[in-house]
Amino acid sequence: MQGNCTVTEVCRKLNKSRSTIYRYLKQNKIKGTKYKGQYQISKIELQKFSTETSKKNSINNATQFISMKDRDYFLLIINL
Repeated sequence: MQGNCTVTEVCRKLNKSRSTIYRYLKQNKIKGTKYKGQYQISKIELQKFSTETSKKNSINNATQFISMKDRDYFLLIINL
């Protein structure tokens, strides 16, 4: 997975609005570079962002388990 994506391509891949993607860029949640006045986001950086977001969502969902033992077991599994 090599190459770069435009903001429009990132919007489609993440199912987010352009303003959200620009906010992520401004907040350094996604790292991009400007080339000829347009942002370019590497596909590797996009994959990192997607993976981190998925892990955060999984951890947030883990807090819904009834016991701490179940939650700890779940966290152990997703970190393998």
